[in-house]
Amino acid sequence: MHDRWPDFERARRLVGKHLFWCIVCDGWRARDLRVLVLGDTDKAVGTTLQFLTYTGRVTLLSDPTRRRLSSRARAKLTQCGIAHTEGRVRKVVAVKERVRRVVLDDGRALEADILFSLYGSTPRTELLRDLPVTLDRNGHVRIDDKNRTSLPGFFAAGDVDGKHSHQVISAAHEGAMAAQAANHVLYPAVQRL
Repeated sequence: MHDRWPDFERARRLVGKHLFWCIVCDGWRARDLRVLVLGDTDKAVGTTLQFLTYTGRVTLLSDPTRRRLSSRARAKLTQCGIAHTEGRVRKVVAVKERVRRVVLDDGRALEADILFSLYGSTPRTELLRDLPVTLDRNGHVRIDDKNRTSLPGFFAAGDVDGKHSHQVISAAHEGAMAAQAANHVLYPAVQRL
């Protein structure tokens, strides 16, 4: 996977301290804090709504050049009391444990304690483009319940497919399933019922 990170200055320096991307792994860090979520899709809105489990102080910041939020998603944010603003992050002022403020390109400042980037990721399937392997619209390899692809004898597991949550534990499980299915394919016909 190639994670799509925010492109403001020194963003990577904040990862794991003030900037996170996985609500399953790090959502607990947002408990009772001011959360600024960076996202531009309805999927990002879905995750933004889940932050209400941890705090009522949530803001979604969308890039105005992308404008991909549906009217339904915007209405849901309003209904749930989540602030939504458009802008691009210029810099983040952070001190030790917390973010202090987020300065936008237009000079506005947003208050936040922690940031979550929900820009998503892209599967690294470039090497498969010349093979007769079916990819979904997001570039993930399509697999069946045994992790078989559209190419006989070719299996896929983990982040490269769009089957599960892209967590290490899911990838390990899928890898085991794919290995067992591949092993079965390798048996000669005389050894199969």
